[in-house]
Amino acid sequence: HSYTQEQVAAAVGKSRSHVANLMRLVGLPDSVQALLRKGELSMGHARALLKARRPEALAEKIVAGGLSVRAAEKLAQDDKADAPEKAVRRAGPRAAPKVEKDADTRALEEDLARALGLAVSVEHEGEGGQVVIRYGALEQLDEICRRLCQA
Repeated sequence: HSYTQEQVAAAVGKSRSHVANLMRLVGLPDSVQALLRKGELSMGHARALLKARRPEALAEKIVAGGLSVRAAEKLAQDDKADAPEKAVRRAGPRAAPKVEKDADTRALEEDLARALGLAVSVEHEGEGGQVVIRYGALEQLDEICRRLCQA
């Protein structure tokens, strides 16, 4: 009906990001969508299959093995990775060694983690940096978005 994601989100009482993630699942094969509708796969499992080369075969493995979402993500990652691309990644530069964080940064991470109920990492990079908030479920991402949009 030519609705925007924001209009659909308002109509169903969900966040725009939740609607966007649901819409992405339409790209999965019908058999995988059927497993999702039946509750045999969670949304997390289904999202992991979005970029896999063989989502139907992987979905069957996930259901048969009762795999966790993390295991499904690993399975899908292994399925989509091409051998030449893996070789390039291995040949690339190694990650820089971790630098011990100062007490203020660790305290800030703990305060943010306690306030959000999620794992938080603060990484300084010169004058700037980044704050990484790890979530385990789409509902947690929706809650983060809701809190940030209220500020």
